[in-house]
Amino acid sequence: MIGVVYRGHAGKAAGPSNDVLLAPRSVGKKKKELNTEHSEAIAPITPGATETGPLICLNPPRQGYGVAPIGTMLSKEIDALSWLPLSSRSLLHHFVNKASHITACHAHIQTRICRLIVPMALQTPSLLYATMALSALHRSTLIDGMPMNFDLDELVSSFMASSLQNLRHELQAKEGVSKYALLATIRTLCVCEIHSGRADARSWRVHVEGAIALLGTTRAISGVGPVDDGESQWLIGSWYASIESLMALTTRRGLPGPQTDQLGPRVLLRETQAENRYLDIYSAYSTDLNDTFKRIRAAAWERQQLNANADITIEPSNRDLDEEADRLESSIRAMIGNSSFRPNDLQVLSQHEAQQFQACNETYYHTALIHVLRRVRQLPRSDLRVQASVKRIIECCLQITPADGLSPWVMLTTPLFTAGCEALGEDRAMVRQLLQSMYDSLRIRNIQRSLGILETSWSNTEDNDDWDSLLAKMVMGKVVRCLALGLCLATLTAGHGQHAFVDQEQEISQDRLAELQRKWNDEWAFSGISTFAHLPHQKCLVHPGELYDIAIIGSPFDTAVSYRPGARFGPRAIRAASARQTANRGFNPRAGFNPYTSWATIMDCGDIPINPFDNELAYRQMTEAFSELAHRPSKSGSQKPRLITLGGDHSLALPALRALNEIYGPVAVLHFDAHLDTWHPAKYPSAWTSEQSHFNHGSMYWIASNEGLIANGSSVHAGLRTRLSGSGWDDYEDDDRQGFFRISADDIDDIGGPAGVAKLIVEKIGTEIPVYLSVDIDVVDPGLAPGTGTPEPGGWTSRELIRILRNVEGLNVVGADIVEVAPAYDGRGEQTALVAAQVVYEILTSMVKRGLPVAKVSSSKDNVKSEL
Repeated sequence: MIGVVYRGHAGKAAGPSNDVLLAPRSVGKKKKELNTEHSEAIAPITPGATETGPLICLNPPRQGYGVAPIGTMLSKEIDALSWLPLSSRSLLHHFVNKASHITACHAHIQTRICRLIVPMALQTPSLLYATMALSALHRSTLIDGMPMNFDLDELVSSFMASSLQNLRHELQAKEGVSKYALLATIRTLCVCEIHSGRADARSWRVHVEGAIALLGTTRAISGVGPVDDGESQWLIGSWYASIESLMALTTRRGLPGPQTDQLGPRVLLRETQAENRYLDIYSAYSTDLNDTFKRIRAAAWERQQLNANADITIEPSNRDLDEEADRLESSIRAMIGNSSFRPNDLQVLSQHEAQQFQACNETYYHTALIHVLRRVRQLPRSDLRVQASVKRIIECCLQITPADGLSPWVMLTTPLFTAGCEALGEDRAMVRQLLQSMYDSLRIRNIQRSLGILETSWSNTEDNDDWDSLLAKMVMGKVVRCLALGLCLATLTAGHGQHAFVDQEQEISQDRLAELQRKWNDEWAFSGISTFAHLPHQKCLVHPGELYDIAIIGSPFDTAVSYRPGARFGPRAIRAASARQTANRGFNPRAGFNPYTSWATIMDCGDIPINPFDNELAYRQMTEAFSELAHRPSKSGSQKPRLITLGGDHSLALPALRALNEIYGPVAVLHFDAHLDTWHPAKYPSAWTSEQSHFNHGSMYWIASNEGLIANGSSVHAGLRTRLSGSGWDDYEDDDRQGFFRISADDIDDIGGPAGVAKLIVEKIGTEIPVYLSVDIDVVDPGLAPGTGTPEPGGWTSRELIRILRNVEGLNVVGADIVEVAPAYDGRGEQTALVAAQVVYEILTSMVKRGLPVAKVSSSKDNVKSEL
């Protein structure tokens, strides 16, 4: 039967036909070289590697856990590998040191796999070719180390074709071939198919079915000692049990019933029920779940058949299935929190690692619960038990430290996808955030694909409250294939940083895309679409799924000014002036980090499309826009996102404060300006007035104070030098009633310069109260920043303003703006816009610096362009 399986499959792997190669049986005898015309395409992974290559230990591994570190096994050079070409030795070396990570979620597991696979590969040609194929695939992710003319597909196809050809020969041999070496070959080929980019349901299922057939053979196979048998059983048993059970749970078909019923892995691998119940650090979940997943699949299938034949009396009945659901749910809940490690596993796990494995294990128990509740009991997703499991999966995932491999973090795709299918409201945002964080740290494409499937499902207004209907629709769209691959890949590739999975229908290879990215993704300061600091751009108001920690939002509005208009063009000018700020050259020496590559995801969210004809409508648009953007969850999950607004005239501060009030209540205002902006609207000289005329760029803080948006007694004006109304101090008295403390432009000379001003500001406001930081560019002297609507001589220099901003970095700034930049009045050098762009950079830096201790999940900056 096994020969039949591989007779039909071998022809699918493209590549040259190689003669059957038998591996050597003793060291020192001349051996035949592996035949591949592409073997020299891969340079040695270690500089200075010699022809003899690394040492491979040929002694069989001892039973148990006394495994020597890989470094002690591969630290010398002997003649054992002299029969291999240099490139083949290099691939084996890369497998041990790099590629073996893709089959382990802990360093101890990686060591055991290498110690088992490498000696087997030297004695089994099919496994040797398969191992080199896997190593070449993994090495291809290291794009910088690959020659530009390297044909990955042809090389890997050649290795896999040779492996299959030798496998057929070895299956026909009557003696001298280890059954477990052949199973290891099948396992490795299965992983290769998933990683090769050719993978579909048929290409890797044939290997699983081949494993079933081989496990079912009863003939004695010589050359397998009890030690080899024990370690081999562990590897093959762990792999087979996990892939079979996850296939049963996550696909509509699963594996052929008669095969799995009669030739199950526990019987074939001679494991007992007692031995099969522990938290397996190979798969990062308890082994009793393997049977549970298959029982759930069987019950779900029977429920589906019962529903489809409602008018026919068939067995089992609804009552039988309800009782099975009771048994399943009861057993799962009883096991949550009660799984234990094997004693020898505990010896290699730190307390922190054990806790993370336990958290991952619990996510799989709740995954099973969700399938019982939804597919067997057929409860709605809104059921409290379903939602409780969704929330618990999210909580457990948050307990696991993000990592780029060798951690249970890489095993969370299946639970998170299941939770995402059932999540409602804010839980969807958390699932999105966690999956995106997994993709950012691991760069595994099936994680991104899973997130795309969820986004499509969430945006679908059609009611998909039935699991099997959803699976059927996904099959029609060829989505379930990707999901099944992703789920199995998560189990098979623990510790893998990036794999080569590419949809068969995709015409452009990932290598080609990576090459294009390397060649053309960089930008000079003067090139590219104008976003702030070359940040990624998205119309966030129409894309609620786009999450960020800090958003740059333009407010091109200037019809509430009292003198010169033109600030509607301010956002465009500030973005253009920020062109020399990039992720590649954004390190801030005063803060000691680069705000564009730190924990925070910073996004340019474009402009609010503000109506220029109706101020009342414009005010409502800004209020709703700020509220929409500020209320979203942040990308890091550590706090609400921060908004920095590019004005626009200063009246935009009122809708911004209204939005912040919904989240924080009254906030303190740090107001850099030449003018008070707390004027009563009646102070403007006109007999004509209306409610709409009250909304202007000099009265917005008066309105905000009267609405209770500003914390009375904790706010500060800085840089004042304005003339007052009338013939007395009425304006200051109004300002006092609104709770502002005033620092004039002249005070900088009397209280210790910028440092003294900053110290006084921090003393008056404090470091814990939420602060709205508002910078009117006219706080700077018009000789240095002429491009503004209401210039006032005698202002601070740009250096003084920047020094003050740097020294108030301890404030809890929850929102900010830079306003009144009117480029029509700017100089030829655009100095006003340059100052404004630098002000934004300093505010960004302070926001990111304050958030550093509380950021939970690091974010990728792959989308941030670099400056050459």
